[in-house]
This record gives sequence, structure tokens and C-alpha cells, in this order.
Amino acid sequence: MVSPNQAPEDSEVSSYKLHTASNTLKRSQFLKEAFRKHLWMRNTILTIAILGTSMVIGDGVLTPSISVLSAIQGIKVQKPDLSQDIVVIITIVILIGLFSIQRYGTDTVGYIFSPVVLVWLVSIALIGIYNIIEKDRSVFRAFNPYHMYDYLARNKKEGWISLGGLVLCVTDKVFWPMFVVATFAAIIASQAMISATFSIVTQAMTLGCFPRVKVVHTSKKYVGQIYIPDLNWLMMVLCIIIAAGFRDTTQIGNAYGVAVVSVFFVTTNLTTLIAIMIWQVPLYFALPAYVVIGSVELLYFSSIMYKVPKGGWVPLVFVAIFFSIMYTWNYGRRMKYDYEVKNKVSLDWVLGLGSNLGVQRVPGIGLVYTELAQGVPTIFPHLISNLPAMHSILVLVCVKNLPVPNVLDEERFLIRRIGPKQFRMFRCAVRFGYRDVQERKTHHFEQHLIQNLANFIMTEVINPPDLTVALGQDVPDLQKGLLAAEELEGSIRASNIMRSARRISRDVDDEGEESASESDSLVVPDLASKSPRKIDAGVEEEIEFIDSSRHAGVVYLLGQTEIRARKSSSKFRRFLINHYYSALKRNCRKSTLALNIPHERLLQVGMIHYI
Repeated sequence: MVSPNQAPEDSEVSSYKLHTASNTLKRSQFLKEAFRKHLWMRNTILTIAILGTSMVIGDGVLTPSISVLSAIQGIKVQKPDLSQDIVVIITIVILIGLFSIQRYGTDTVGYIFSPVVLVWLVSIALIGIYNIIEKDRSVFRAFNPYHMYDYLARNKKEGWISLGGLVLCVTDKVFWPMFVVATFAAIIASQAMISATFSIVTQAMTLGCFPRVKVVHTSKKYVGQIYIPDLNWLMMVLCIIIAAGFRDTTQIGNAYGVAVVSVFFVTTNLTTLIAIMIWQVPLYFALPAYVVIGSVELLYFSSIMYKVPKGGWVPLVFVAIFFSIMYTWNYGRRMKYDYEVKNKVSLDWVLGLGSNLGVQRVPGIGLVYTELAQGVPTIFPHLISNLPAMHSILVLVCVKNLPVPNVLDEERFLIRRIGPKQFRMFRCAVRFGYRDVQERKTHHFEQHLIQNLANFIMTEVINPPDLTVALGQDVPDLQKGLLAAEELEGSIRASNIMRSARRISRDVDDEGEESASESDSLVVPDLASKSPRKIDAGVEEEIEFIDSSRHAGVVYLLGQTEIRARKSSSKFRRFLINHYYSALKRNCRKSTLALNIPHERLLQVGMIHYI
């Protein structure tokens, strides 16, 4: 499990839904359960995935370097006496220009260079057809796999070694007399890899495998077009170092080949696993395809390793650096979360404080951010002991990034009550998929959260058929169950609660969409006429109290938690936690910025955990 704060109710979202029962479904569930039980299996998959991601980042650096440099070197076909220094300087200038236009987004860059793609593809197609007709039609014999076997049989070790250079043929990198078209084509090839690097880093970040960085969404029309400034300039510097350091395409080609084949091999392994577990492809299709494709890639991979001393070591350095960053960040987050789980505050302690929590309750809503999906975080008693007053309504907010592409809006908020009603404490899980765009405007987020809070209060008194059938309870018993949801730890199925919340949300949309856009008040549908029971006056009073508290002000309470390794820990562990992870956390984007928390309404309390 990459993201640690997952809970059973997260599997109730629509994106997790699988097909009807079958042998492939049973096998998929068996494998998922095996991964859930065995830590070494999860760590193995995590390690392979991080290695592949690191290779993609390295590929994102090497692709612009070799593409642009090889295109510029084409000018030496016409001017053999041209100095290589001039070629390198022109390459660096183009690389600077390429990375400078990334902030305008893929959409804009695509409109600029798309005609060049058409010219490039048509040109190489026509010239290829001409050469086949006029020069050598026997080229089609290359499709016969016997010639590959004959080539390796005749050349033996030399043939195997040459595979490391032949692999570059599949990436469509050629020298072209049309200097301008070739240069623009190289830029386009580089653009695709840069965009892919931005995308994979963003997804790794949402899954807790990469330090927080600023992500800019460059298009309001298309989802997923992003720009990461810090990563962009880092890649530009590395590209310039590669181009200026190696100065020719031979050694860069060796490095590029190692990166490409490594990405191929890791992708095949992970795709096969996904095909079996997620896509539920039958084994008699998945395994033979894996054996055939994997064998060919393994042959190329073994050959390309021969190029490591001749420049192929560069992507391995990239892998070592980015792997250490990503694994250390994920390890630190998991250790911090494990500590929070083991030391979370019991509900009995909260109930023992009384409805005022041992402090004065003042008007307003306090949003206490925590990574815990269940239980009361350790930061809460620290807040109680250090603050003279607490807000009249407290909501423990847990922002969760699920390993699914998208979460439906009606399933995004999952709210439960903590303790009796007079405590006015709630838990809210805000769930996003790795392709979801998180709300950038704080006001909209607050409005959606508080509206869902009001909807949840309605679900406590409505007697929906699906709930009574599923639980076999009448409404009063259901209320008791919901009030004790924290103690039951999820014995009430989240899907039942969410179905009621969806129905109420649709009522809100149907009855109050226009008023919601024009008014700053909660939109509460007329549910009394739709429920066999009359809405309790206490519910109406509680919703009015929430509305008045919202107008009194919403404050964000955040724990600035640091982790330190115990003195009894090994030197390596102390270095990893106290220095490496701490340095990454100090230099990454602050959590308050990542969560879009307004500074003027933020209250932070610091803590140190020794793990």
C-alpha cells in the first residue's frame, strides 16, 4: 500500500468496483489479499515502481539532450569543418528555449509545433517509400525473425553486444538533411517526454512517493496538462550538463539506451501485474505475452548493460539519486503515520473531557487536519492543552489520495460523527484520485465541506430503505450506530451512508442550485415531505448552528509535526530520518500551500515524534 491512510470504506467508491464474480475476479482478489498481508510483496512492488519512475525521469533528461544534439549535428553533413563547440552551443540555446516555453503548457506548445509533426511524418513516409521502390525492396526481409537468429548465430558475442546500439532504432531518432524540420521534430520528441515526466511525478506525489512540489495546471479546458517549475528548471540544468559534458551523441546514446530499455522492462513487468489484477486478463493470454515480450526485452537489457562503462552509467546515477529521494520520502511518511496510528487518542479520553473538551468553546468552525483515517490524532490533546479555547464545531479533516484515477464528486466527502451530538465533533475524509484536480479556491472547498456536513446530519434522521434493509435497523437504532461510528470502526458500511448522501446531494442540486450560487447560506432541501418521519427540530437547530458558526469564521488547525529517530536506532536509520528526510521536508513545498490553506486563518502547533 503506497498511501498509508487507506481505510476499508475507500474500497466502496465507484472507481474500485469490479466485474461480476468469475475465476479471474477470484484470482485478482487473491493476489490483492496476498499483497495486503505480506509486507515484502508490497515493498517489492513499491521498489520496482520507484525504480521505473526514476528511469522515466532520467529518460526525460536524456531525450532532449540526444534529440536536439543529434539534430544539430546534422548540419555537419553540409559543413564538415564546423566546430563541435558551435554545435554544443546551438544545442544549449535550443534546450534553454525548449524549457522556457514549458510554462505556457502542452496545449499551447502543441498548437505551435503540430504542423511540424505533419511535415515530418509525411516527409519520412514519402522518402521511405521512394527508397524502398528505387533502392532496395529486400528490406522487407527484416520482418522475418529467422534473420535475427541467423545474425546472432553468425556474430555470437559481437552480435549480442550490437543489440545495445540497435535498440535506439525503435525510438525514431535519425539524422535528417532537412535541418530545420529535424530540429523542430527533435523539440517535439523532447516535449512529449518532458510532459510525461511532469505527469508521472505528479502522480507519484499524490501517492506519497515524491516530495511536495508546486504543480501548475496550464489548461482550464483539458485536465492533466500540468507544469512543474522546479522540476522543469532542474531538468534543463541536467540536460545542459549532459550535452556540454559528453559533447557527442555516442556516449549519450549509450546512456539513453540504458534508460529506454530499463523503462521497457519495468513497464512490461508492471503492466503484466496490472493486466492480471486489475484488467483481469486470463493467465493463458497474460503469461505467454509476458514471456515473449519479456524475453526479448531481457535480451536487449543484458546487451545494453555492456554499455554502462561507456556512458551508460549516467541513467544509473539518476536512478540512484531519485530512488533515494522517493523511497526516503515514502519511508518517512509511513513511519510518521505508523506512529500516529499507534499513539492515537482513545475516544474515552475525548468523552472524559466533557462536551466543552475542558476548554471554552467559542463560535466558529475549526478544521483540524490529520492523516489519520480513524481515531483522534496525537496533535488534538496538544491543541487542547496549548490553546485557551476551541471552536464550537470541530471537524477532523483527512485529505486522502486514493490509488484510483478519479473519485466522483458525490463520493468525495465521507463524514462521520465523533462522540455524542453535544460534542459537535465530526470526521471528514476528503478523497481524491491521482488524476483529480484539487479545489484551488478555499471558499469553494469550505462551502462543499459544510454542505456535506449538513447533508450528513440529514442522513442521521432519514429512514432510507437501503439502510434499513442492509442493516436490519430502524431509524433510532441507526442513529445510535452512527453516533458510535468511531467506536464501531467502520461496522456501518460507508456505501450505505454515501448512497443517502448522494440522494440528498441530488435534492440539493435540484431544489437549490440557483440559490446556492446567489446566496452564502446552506442549501437544505425540504426533506420533511420526502421522509416518512418528520424532521426532528433538533436537526434543524443543529444545521442552523452550523450555518451561524460558518459565518462566525472558519479556522484551520494544523500540526507541524517533526519525526526523529530514537537514540537506540542504527546510524543509518538516524541519518535517514534525522537528516535526509528532514532535509527533504524542509526544502519541499509547505503542506499549507499544497492544501491551499489561507495564511490569515491558519494556526499551527509544533510537535516532535521519536520513532
